[in-house]
Amino acid sequence: MDEPLAARAAALRTPAGDELAGWLRGDALPAPVHRIVTVGRRERVGTYDLGYDRLPVRRTVVAASHPRAWRTHSG
Repeated sequence: MDEPLAARAAALRTPAGDELAGWLRGDALPAPVHRIVTVGRRERVGTYDLGYDRLPVRRTVVAASHPRAWRTHSG
């Protein structure tokens, strides 16, 4: 815990300053947002792509982002 730095962050009186102050005082960080996304196979590279035929046509990946960034970009 870094109380002097937390007090300086809180003195900014901004949402970011309050969030930083809370984090410095030991509050938990916000949980990231996870979403499952299906992506297609990448494009062929050149006329002869050695590994292209071994790639799956579609695959599922997990995309993670900061909760605030997800709300901003998802509408």
